Amino acid sequence: MRANTQRHFLKLFSAADRAEFSRLDRRKNWLQTTVGKRIRYSRFKKEISQTDLAHLCGLSQSAITNVELDKKDSLFLLEISIILRISFSWLRCGKGSHLIESLCLSDTEIDILQKYRGRPAKQADAIRLMDHTRPIQAQKQSLGERLKARREELAISQSELSRNTGISQTMISALETATKHRIHDVLELAEKLGVSPDWLALGYGDRNAKNIRVTPSDVDFIYLFRRQTRAVQKKIIELLSRR
Repeated sequence: MRANTQRHFLKLFSAADRAEFSRLDRRKNWLQTTVGKRIRYSRFKKEISQTDLAHLCGLSQSAITNVELDKKDSLFLLEISIILRISFSWLRCGKGSHLIESLCLSDTEIDILQKYRGRPAKQADAIRLMDHTRPIQAQKQSLGERLKARREELAISQSELSRNTGISQTMISALETATKHRIHDVLELAEKLGVSPDWLALGYGDRNAKNIRVTPSDVDFIYLFRRQTRAVQKKIIELLSRR
């Protein structure tokens, strides 16, 4: 069954694609590739179809198609990097390693990750408890609402934030009213406002997260854990807390 599934998956990629991916594995010349090509390469390596990626990101398949055709540079890239578990800077610019080497984690997530690392015999059970098909959930607050709330919490006007970041006040206003999104602006604003980029862009994770070094296994666990319902998360915590 597994062999049949893999053969079907491989048919989703042309012979030219597969040959290019093989060359990239050898040469690692990522700076000469496009964002769309890096997404397709990552999907190929993770064996994720375009349809499945769209579902897990909570996006339409046409949105994924447009990104792979390099028609959009949007917040979608952050969601795609989360689902494919690849470095956002590598995906967007082709720089550095495709592996995620650090994550912004809340104190609770740090505690859960430490339990996961300390219970190697229970790691497989924890992974099995999780729904691997559950997509990223839409947040009640929009990016603009999170941005405005944090700015007002710090008592910073739009014009002052504009001076501190070099982003025009018009663009900040557009971000707050959800009329326009540019991912590099969101990343710059997250740094200046002292919040996690994932939280500001997607409402994902904790606002005041700490940057923690992680392994690929850690990334797989945390990103999957975040997509679960609270009931499933509670079961996983209980499992990992048992002696």
